[in-house]
Amino acid sequence: MKHSVSAVLLLMAVSRPAMADLELDALLSEEIITTASRTPESSRTAPALSTSITAEQLRIYGIRTLAEAIDFLALGVASSGPNQHGGEVELGSRGVLLTKDSGSHFLLMIEGHAINEVSYGTARFDRGAGIPLEMIDHIEVTVGPGSVLYGNNAMLGVINVIIKRGSEVDGGYVLADGGSLRSYRVGAGAGQAFELFGEQGDVVLALEYYDRKGPDFIVGPQYPDPDFETRTSRAIDTSLPWGGATGDTNYTRVPAVIFALEYGNVQIHGQAKHSTFGQPMSQHFFNEVDAQVLDKSLWFDVRHQLVLPHGVDIVSRAYVDGFTRRETWFVDSAQCGPELNGTCRQEQVRLAHWGGVEFRGSVDWWEDQVLVSSGGVDWRLRRTGSKIDRFSESTDQPLTSSIGDFDVDDTAYGAYFQQLWNPTPTLGINASARLDQDERYDPVLSPRAAVSLGLWDGGVSKLVYSKAFRAPGRFVTDLQSPERISPVDLRPETVQSMEFSVEQTTGAHRAILGVFYTAWRDMTEVHVLTGDERLAIGAFTQALDFEIEQVRNVSQITNYGFNGGYRASFLDRQLTAGVNLTYALTQEERDEGDRDLTVAPSTSGNARISYTFGESLPTLGIAGAFQGTRLVDGAYSEGTNSDDTPGLRFNPFPDAAPQLDLRMTLSGKVLGFSYRLTGDYAVVDHGPYVIGPVQRPLPTDTTAELSPIKQLTGYGELSYEF
Repeated sequence: MKHSVSAVLLLMAVSRPAMADLELDALLSEEIITTASRTPESSRTAPALSTSITAEQLRIYGIRTLAEAIDFLALGVASSGPNQHGGEVELGSRGVLLTKDSGSHFLLMIEGHAINEVSYGTARFDRGAGIPLEMIDHIEVTVGPGSVLYGNNAMLGVINVIIKRGSEVDGGYVLADGGSLRSYRVGAGAGQAFELFGEQGDVVLALEYYDRKGPDFIVGPQYPDPDFETRTSRAIDTSLPWGGATGDTNYTRVPAVIFALEYGNVQIHGQAKHSTFGQPMSQHFFNEVDAQVLDKSLWFDVRHQLVLPHGVDIVSRAYVDGFTRRETWFVDSAQCGPELNGTCRQEQVRLAHWGGVEFRGSVDWWEDQVLVSSGGVDWRLRRTGSKIDRFSESTDQPLTSSIGDFDVDDTAYGAYFQQLWNPTPTLGINASARLDQDERYDPVLSPRAAVSLGLWDGGVSKLVYSKAFRAPGRFVTDLQSPERISPVDLRPETVQSMEFSVEQTTGAHRAILGVFYTAWRDMTEVHVLTGDERLAIGAFTQALDFEIEQVRNVSQITNYGFNGGYRASFLDRQLTAGVNLTYALTQEERDEGDRDLTVAPSTSGNARISYTFGESLPTLGIAGAFQGTRLVDGAYSEGTNSDDTPGLRFNPFPDAAPQLDLRMTLSGKVLGFSYRLTGDYAVVDHGPYVIGPVQRPLPTDTTAELSPIKQLTGYGELSYEF
């Protein structure tokens, strides 16, 4: 008996430090999310599936863009794009990816400031985002409908980039990096805490310039049929083949600056960027050096936080944004005008300026986080416009007056209310709703209800219902041109989601498994008018050598599946590892029948492992991102048979093989400098996008050419902190 008592006492003495270590590991591994409810809370109980990507992870795994952070580190989200290192990256979530949406179904925020512009909803997740990664504290990725707090665009999810505070930087840095894509980046930043007139302050500022002149691709040749009935959707000179080597026309240039200032109860944030992307694989003419997309944006906001007694918190915010896009491409005389015997340059300018004020507040009724009510209102004044100009390539003189010209001012309103109730330490309830008003459509209600329940020690279950919407931008509803007519009774897209998940946390180990179901309604698409539809509006096929388009609500989507993730650290956090997996079944319902979505993978995921060898030794990070088989964006394109009957399809039926992207990064410090060396290998050399003028099958060419991918790339970076 004496020995038994001694053994128990010894076990208790040993287990107490072990339990303390587990609790410390759990605390260090806890992900704090502010995006899901606009209040700090654990990702385990937040009313949505959320991932927090840290600055340390960005460094260890050689991350260079938001899209890469999502692909290699987030759960439930994957990216794609027609040009691996240029063009606009498209984001998909849980088996749904909507092509050619310019990022408008994901809401991108920087410090809670919505970045998506208001004319179309465009947001950049590639180099064009213009966010110096060295200044990122963490990235919150919230998957699923998020309109309840943020309104438009938050259908697939919300990504919020949190910038470091000056006290965290406490100095500055300069850096330079280069890569095998003939790219380089230079940047500098600084941050500092300060005290002025008895008030505490904090400031950060970062600038960078990125330039790329590659990679070189060899594509084509393609010979489109000159007959309109079987030609691609855009006219092209068919006397020469499309294709060859891209050379320096596959370029990107992005200067950017971002800053944040906090002084007392006032915060000021802002960003300016100017991104230029070459378009070497345009459908019109190949390798035109002046074919490009130029985006410029500038925004800043000012916030004031007032903390009152008895748990009352009030935030007021004023903001202004400006966005301009200029797209330049070349076409032949069929589109420029029959009197011109040659090619011409077309330029489309799209602008969006908006500003507004927001007021939100919260009341912690008993000042113990048991019952918290919050709400807010947002009023926004918007101006949007667009025009298309055509110039002679030889004389650079305008051929016609501007077409598709519009300039519109309007206002938008939004108001939300949220109620949090935690009646017991293991039960949490979140009920909220938002109402958005726009003069072009009926008010849209976005509700959400979530319940989290503690099951056992470290175990939490969540059940969430939410709804979101995306309203058509003015660029969609107001643009008219010879090639596009105005939509009729166009309705906002909506999505409803139901998800259930169970999460277990034990020390530094976290596992999550969840199932979901989403229903999408009134999805929009650019519809090409049939011959009968053209006749109905007086546009005779034989009199026009181009297609006529109209944006319509055309489909519904049903989607369900599961998410799973696991992460852990060992050896006093020297060794870390994680894996995420998503599987979804998705069907699109259309008048002509049900079909699978294009580009969106049914299976996607990532895995990673890192090891820190020691303080003066490097850290090794290895990561992989996987996407399963995907139908290409033109999989359902239909051409005309040789006997002029419709129904010709690509042969073989085009899909992109499963893609595995592997990355290894070494990072550390030497002689006072920080370094990072990264090698990346993509197993498959093509992506899920049809390129070139043959966007639909021709009797003379029934094979789809897919977007090329540079399989092996490398990068090196050197920085100095002071």
